[in-house]
Amino acid sequence: MTALRIVGILLAALAAVLTAGAIAAASHWCAETEVEITPASAEAAREAMFTASVTNGGVDNTEFETVEFRFSWEGVWRNVSSGVLLAGQSKAYQAGATPPSPGTYAVGVRLTGTSSGDLFRETSQCTATLSFNATKAASTPGVEAPLVLAAFGGGAAAVALWRRRGRAPPVE
Repeated sequence: MTALRIVGILLAALAAVLTAGAIAAASHWCAETEVEITPASAEAAREAMFTASVTNGGVDNTEFETVEFRFSWEGVWRNVSSGVLLAGQSKAYQAGATPPSPGTYAVGVRLTGTSSGDLFRETSQCTATLSFNATKAASTPGVEAPLVLAAFGGGAAAVALWRRRGRAPPVE
């Protein structure tokens, strides 16, 4: 083997190692990123505001191409933001959604981006998921209007009976 051929093989091996290391490092920012999704529960059939608090615990800035929410009852990813999250900083991203009925659902947050420390600026995707509980709506205080059948003379008529909860009827 000639010296030139040996140098060529060594350079090719070095390039392969460096490339593999850079591609593997491209997703390192996922491990350095903390995502907290709130709330863990809310009333069904009422809009809830979901917040993903994202913290960049790394030493490099992370540039998000997309920050997306996915609610299992909708089945699609919703893009809510993009931009840079500086090293050591936190940022909150929000999306409103209405769980259709009581039950347990999944709420996902997907971050797609790059880190300023990546050699080849490879794009990575990281996902966090919360198990969300939609509770039965609490009854609202107010006026009830049940329908009561009342007998008058020889026939019957429908009469609405109004009652205030927790209070005596108004005196007239």
